[in-house]
Amino acid sequence: MGKLIHYAVDLTLLTAVLAGVKKSSGVEPNVDLIKQQDLNKYTKKYLELGDTLFDKAVDWMGQSSYFVRK
Repeated sequence: MGKLIHYAVDLTLLTAVLAGVKKSSGVEPNVDLIKQQDLNKYTKKYLELGDTLFDKAVDWMGQSSYFVRK
């Protein structure tokens, strides 16, 4: 069970990093290369999770006094 949680956290961090790369550079994974419909759909949902997590983290940091915008 511990390894499963570890992998889930790692995958969550990975999708957040991919979202950050997408937002800062415009480069994103080409999910259209995945021909299997179900896998393609879940990959898109996985990447959307990263976008959501990234946006929430930026919002939280923007409201915190520990972070400043430059």
